[in-house]
Amino acid sequence: MTDPFKSRRERWNQVYTARRESARERKTINAAWKIVVFVIGVTVVIFGAVLLVFPGPGWPTILLGLIILSSEFAWANRFLDPVKRTTQRVSNSVKDRTSRRQQIAIMSLLVFVSVLGTVLILIR
Repeated sequence: MTDPFKSRRERWNQVYTARRESARERKTINAAWKIVVFVIGVTVVIFGAVLLVFPGPGWPTILLGLIILSSEFAWANRFLDPVKRTTQRVSNSVKDRTSRRQQIAIMSLLVFVSVLGTVLILIR
């Protein structure tokens, strides 16, 4: 059975690539594109840093911001590589030490604590 999402992703990727290439041909549009990607990426990274202090998924949000930035900037890709390696290493370490049931329990507890913390902050 074919994956309907795969063909949709492929079409979206082709459209995105074509639009990005046409934008690269024009200096003004290319600069605007880079500025927009930079602003969105930095905003997501800053939001992730705020979530490190407040309840929420801080590190995944920072990782998402770096992924956004690395789509246009090589320096962001250099930051992203060690983060991806560390994330993979920690993930593998946790998987090796815990059973599937323990992983589900840990994730459930983390989600519960995050939701509870968010609710308590919003109630105040």
